Amino acid sequence: AYTELNDPLVQREMFELQAKNKLVGDEEAQTIDENYCKALEYGLPPTGGWGIGIDRLTMILTNSNNIKEVLLFPAMKPYRDIPNNPTQTNTTNGNMENDGKQNNNLYLEIMQQQQQQQELNNKLSSDQMKFIIEDRVFKAIPGLRVAIIVAKDIKYNENIKLKIKNILQTYWKEGSHGCQTYPNVQSHPQIKVWRDCFQSLGIPPKKYASSIESLLKRAVKQSEARSINPLVDLYSAMSLRYILPFGAFDINDLSKDIPLELRFTKSSDTFMALDENQSNQVQENEVAYTIGSQVLTRFINWKQSKYGLVKEQTTNIIFMSEILSSIPQNILEQMIVELVQLIKDLFNVQCRIHILDASNTSIQY
Repeated sequence: AYTELNDPLVQREMFELQAKNKLVGDEEAQTIDENYCKALEYGLPPTGGWGIGIDRLTMILTNSNNIKEVLLFPAMKPYRDIPNNPTQTNTTNGNMENDGKQNNNLYLEIMQQQQQQQELNNKLSSDQMKFIIEDRVFKAIPGLRVAIIVAKDIKYNENIKLKIKNILQTYWKEGSHGCQTYPNVQSHPQIKVWRDCFQSLGIPPKKYASSIESLLKRAVKQSEARSINPLVDLYSAMSLRYILPFGAFDINDLSKDIPLELRFTKSSDTFMALDENQSNQVQENEVAYTIGSQVLTRFINWKQSKYGLVKEQTTNIIFMSEILSSIPQNILEQMIVELVQLIKDLFNVQCRIHILDASNTSIQY
């Protein structure tokens, strides 16, 4: 006989709802049971008759009102409930492949809406800010894509802060656990490609590590996540989730008249580190985020300056993630879909998303 217990679609929806609840801090939310869903797709024996689990029988015999009162481990669940390496999610089984297709459809829908919104904004607004990537950057880093996510009018309370801390802690552990199959953090494929990239640009990777390498090393060494502020915690969580570099700037600190750029530095450019009180000149031909002659981040994503720093009070933010050519497109799509949904669920605001590459080197935001 048909029941919701043997309907694979209904069960998957229920599992996905649980997974979503876990992301926002529900410690008792259960992981998606792929084996159970797959068994339902093949067809379990029809249900019928009458039965009762030992836990519910114990409830009756002990006159308990809550099933948790009779379970020894009510919140027990697998330690790992999301993939170590998202690049493998589409090759493990058919269900994961279906999830990848669903993410792809959501991504395409999001990007289509963004394109329409961007065209409308270009017509209506004259005070838009600009972001430009120098052509030389794409020649130096072939296949580079830069994902830009803009969110404005962000507000949060203590409850939202706690949810974001829980998200960060979840992915902090996942990032650390995902490195256990490699000799060290540097050996992780998605870290190694950044070391190779830095090497090709003349940046010594031992001295200047990418932001994701530094973050992942901290996650491996420290069991508890280091919380900075909600928005930094959020992009750090995404960075660890997908093993991608992530950064952000406070839009209110950026100039409307001077574009934000990712370019090679000039002799006149200066940088003020977080632990310094004065600006220092940088060498020529570093790839950096800049506004005018002010360097915001040196060596693409190595170190950020005080200028444009995301703070507790930040309400308007521009996130960026640099995606190298070896990172599959589906990883970019999954990251965009998840981050957009998280921002919507947490802050009740809509994002604007842009993907820059060699054929699309500038945007207004």
